[in-house]
Amino acid sequence: MCYLCLRFITLFILHNIVISQRAFRFRLFFAPTLVLFFEGRSAAYLCSFG
Repeated sequence: MCYLCLRFITLFILHNIVISQRAFRFRLFFAPTLVLFFEGRSAAYLCSFG
């Protein structure tokens, strides 16, 4: 593996860590809302066929 590829992967991982730390609070609030929304939609979708 070339040095540049290794460096890119390291930067990518660090970038993801920073983003996940920033988005942690946001996700804590937003993820349940999103899950409920999609569950509601899929339930309505299934009920329309049932």
